[in-house]
Amino acid sequence: MFLVVLYTAVLPGLAAGLAALAARAWLGVEGSVRCGALAVLLAFVTGFLLSFGSPMPIDASYQWVFWGGGGGATAALLLPRKIGASKPGGAGVPALAALLTAPFLYGMLLALVPRYLGRGELVLIGLSLGFAAAMTAWAAGDSARRLSAARLAPAWTVWAGLAAGVLMAGGSARMAQVAGFLAAAIGALMVLSWWQPTFAWLRRAAPPLVLILVLAAANLYWYGDDARAPALLLLLAPPLLHWLWARSRWAGRLPAAAEALLLTAASAAPLTWALLNATAGGGEDDLYSY
Repeated sequence: MFLVVLYTAVLPGLAAGLAALAARAWLGVEGSVRCGALAVLLAFVTGFLLSFGSPMPIDASYQWVFWGGGGGATAALLLPRKIGASKPGGAGVPALAALLTAPFLYGMLLALVPRYLGRGELVLIGLSLGFAAAMTAWAAGDSARRLSAARLAPAWTVWAGLAAGVLMAGGSARMAQVAGFLAAAIGALMVLSWWQPTFAWLRRAAPPLVLILVLAAANLYWYGDDARAPALLLLLAPPLLHWLWARSRWAGRLPAAAEALLLTAASAAPLTWALLNATAGGGEDDLYSY
């Protein structure tokens, strides 16, 4: 258990925090745009390699989550600033999420063709989840632009942390650890936002965060034994609720602590229901079976 906590939370969180600080120190304004993606990338890669070993050769479905998440974070990191920061919310953000979700989903689920899925169904799944990822990443990115990291980061940390619980309850300890890497990354950015609340710590974190959760949920649903679709779909609910608040006339008018608590409750409410719904399923006997 000690090693699980060390590899899932402590070391990925440390890697994320150091990466964000380095981006802030060396890149200046550019660092404010890119530190979120860099933090997620370092936390995810560190946690994955320590927990599961090499992702090569690709002979298991979970390894596609590594390449999709790593690719998404790298692309978000390298996305030109003018594209990623254009209004509303960054035009490049939804395009990036959609373009990366579909091909990695296709690769991950291709082993199910033709016994369980037809190729047409596989393409439809990729396009549908790509669109869902695009809209969710857009909403999350727009919220990060409108709200300070000190107000939003606690809610994102709870979002990723409860997502780990939902994935564990659905039957996959491996996918739960993947979400744990994300919680560690955003948790590190949350701590940094308390130190410097006006710095844009969460910029560019939305595309890889959403992409990894979508791939993890899809992996559990199609390779798991008793995963429940409604519970997994609710993993995308928190950023949509945050966006509704961020677009309201009350956003930014509450004290910082009160608004952070409200946004955190918006993360906790749908995912608590999802956790209860997922717990009602039987789950996998072997939580690391795929």
